[in-house]
Amino acid sequence: MPTGRTNAERSEETQAALIAAARELFTERGYGDTTTEAIVERAGVTTGALHHHFKDKVGLFRAVFSATDRAMLATVAQSMEQAEGDEWQRIMAGLHAFLDQCNTPHIQRILYTDGPIVLGADWPSQTGLDLLRQSLAVLISRGYCAEQPIEPLAYLIDGSLGLGALYIARADDKRTARAEIEHALLALLSGLRIKP
Repeated sequence: MPTGRTNAERSEETQAALIAAARELFTERGYGDTTTEAIVERAGVTTGALHHHFKDKVGLFRAVFSATDRAMLATVAQSMEQAEGDEWQRIMAGLHAFLDQCNTPHIQRILYTDGPIVLGADWPSQTGLDLLRQSLAVLISRGYCAEQPIEPLAYLIDGSLGLGALYIARADDKRTARAEIEHALLALLSGLRIKP
């Protein structure tokens, strides 16, 4: 009975090793100072494997960016699910979790320092929009916010969150920047609230 790994399993392992190695190196050195040679050496694979799975360094960065973005969103969603209190308090818990995530080095570097430069018009990610749409729909349906079109509001809030994260990532004093952005975002979101 064969006990070896399948081609699909080997392929998944190679991709995972490349993403993990690239994430570490992009965080440590930045995208521009990370070579494909350094990535494949750390991952323990060949340059051919990188090109087979991701085409080039930009393709690999996109995969790292997406994985990082999804993980951050999962943390935010989990914080909202575990928060006690009403819907508004759960959304505030999500906001705090988002800002906490923005203070972690790999998220700052990959999503908000290198992401806009490497991805250009494809930045920012739109993965958080679904969570925002759902949250806004709940707030409106439960009377916390006035009835209004959700789509433009979700885009505006998403933009505010993304630019707030950029502000934190680029600040010399990230702790102060986080406090400033949190204060501004809370004021902005509180302006939407009509139910005490």
